[in-house]
Amino acid sequence: MARAAELVASERAGTGRAALRRRVRELLREEASLRDVDFAHVEAAARTMELGGSGRFHMKKGVTLRIDAGRRNEP
Repeated sequence: MARAAELVASERAGTGRAALRRRVRELLREEASLRDVDFAHVEAAARTMELGGSGRFHMKKGVTLRIDAGRRNEP
């Protein structure tokens, strides 16, 4: 419940992290679906984007999100 309250507060405040979470979810909707994607995967990708980092995120079987220097990159 604490995490849900934090997420709602973040969304209402319009934080940068909330916007990044929405962007990650949008990207997943474009390429696959949000079904079976764990929140921890979305949060890790959003945090990496926020910090300007890079990495590959295996969101679920067959769906990988690649981030380079804080931006989504094509697989």
